[in-house]
Amino acid sequence: MTETTEIVIGADLSTSITKAIPVTKSTSCKILSKVVFQVQKGNVK
Repeated sequence: MTETTEIVIGADLSTSITKAIPVTKSTSCKILSKVVFQVQKGNVK
């Protein structure tokens, strides 16, 4: 449950960044991938 919540928060954060800064879809995907990766990395610990 915590993992899902954190990933959703990460997705929202990425969406906010995408809305704030006009970027290409590939860039926003990279941001989202980084966020999700960091969340997963944190959950592994």
